[in-house]
Amino acid sequence: MSKSLNGDQPDTCLKSNIFREYHLLSADGLIQLDFKTACNIFRLDENRFNEISRKLGLLYISGSITFGNVCMANNPEVRPEFRQTFSSSDLLSYIYAVLHSSSYNANFGKLPHSGIPQIPFPKAETFWQWVEYGRQLRQIHLLKLPEINQSTTNFPKEGDNMVTRKMTITSPGWEPDNSAKTTGRIWINDRQYFDNIPPQIWDFFIGSFRPAKKWLKDRHGSVLSKEDIRHFQKITIAIAEIRRLIKEINSD
Repeated sequence: MSKSLNGDQPDTCLKSNIFREYHLLSADGLIQLDFKTACNIFRLDENRFNEISRKLGLLYISGSITFGNVCMANNPEVRPEFRQTFSSSDLLSYIYAVLHSSSYNANFGKLPHSGIPQIPFPKAETFWQWVEYGRQLRQIHLLKLPEINQSTTNFPKEGDNMVTRKMTITSPGWEPDNSAKTTGRIWINDRQYFDNIPPQIWDFFIGSFRPAKKWLKDRHGSVLSKEDIRHFQKITIAIAEIRRLIKEINSD
């Protein structure tokens, strides 16, 4: 699927003020970025939506569609060939998947320097697959995907749950627990740790920061509650699912 992006030129792209570094996107409004305060970053006039509609052979339905309020015509269980409409939520999911494509970043990631990335127009033959990838990515970033609750990470030691371990070059936080270094422990203090965590999870970047490391670093000097511990375990599973989906996007 990523190959389908290679032939698009910037003049056939949607222009959107999508920040290169973001936490998650929301379907409330048209297309928004939820950073510290939600701000509108994407606007298309009616003619632009009509152009996309013609390319897709689908009728555009205005208004947002949230995860809990999905029109039956666009329900993921309905086969793509029987869908007759698309929404701003579908377009958001499409863009979300495109931004995670290595093909997109190779072709458009460095264009231009104005801070306005170019988003390739969707193609009818691949649109719904991109939408599904983006939908899953959005659910993962919101920690709503069912798989997020199936944690493989443990927090085995009793203690005060105080985050005192400072993460430095000589003490990075993650330490391997086997000679092959396939999994390891993330220490919060000298006694307690999360275990069974692959290094790819700890080293995974979103934008310019590593979410697992940043989450713990921001809580230095704090006591982790049971909910905090569970939340961090969800983060590690979310990262694993993001990596899986990105691999699918780039190999399809």
